[in-house]
Amino acid sequence: MDRECRLFCHYYIQTASVERAARRAGVPLETALDWLEQAPVVRKLRRMRQKRVDALGDEAAKERLMSLLSGSPADVVKLAFLPPDTSPDTLESMDFSQLAACKRLPNGTMELKLIDRVEALLTLAGQQQGENQSFAPLLRALAPESGPPKEGAETNEAE
Repeated sequence: MDRECRLFCHYYIQTASVERAARRAGVPLETALDWLEQAPVVRKLRRMRQKRVDALGDEAAKERLMSLLSGSPADVVKLAFLPPDTSPDTLESMDFSQLAACKRLPNGTMELKLIDRVEALLTLAGQQQGENQSFAPLLRALAPESGPPKEGAETNEAE
């Protein structure tokens, strides 16, 4: 793995943005997207993520997982419809934190892979269980549109 690829991996872990990481590493976005398809790069990113989780500790890891779970894939979907010659400046303001991998196919279409939210949710659930905490508050936090329970509303909790 060459220096530019290692730099890209470092910035990608740091920013969770393919475009920003590519720009900081000094490589074209297309090159960075190609790297995300290569098994050695994917393995390196997994190892780097795990090291970062270990270094940051459980609370920071939980916060990052929560942000991944609450993020929107809207900009990733927009990416699929942008022409190949789109200016990098256009991409700079977009949020690609939900993007796990991207591939431009020979026919010009793009194959996008989003992060696995179920895996992130199961990871958080395992941490909650390991700490003997209820999983219900986590689920409520991930569904803010439901709002807090109304006063006097029935619950299934035993009193």
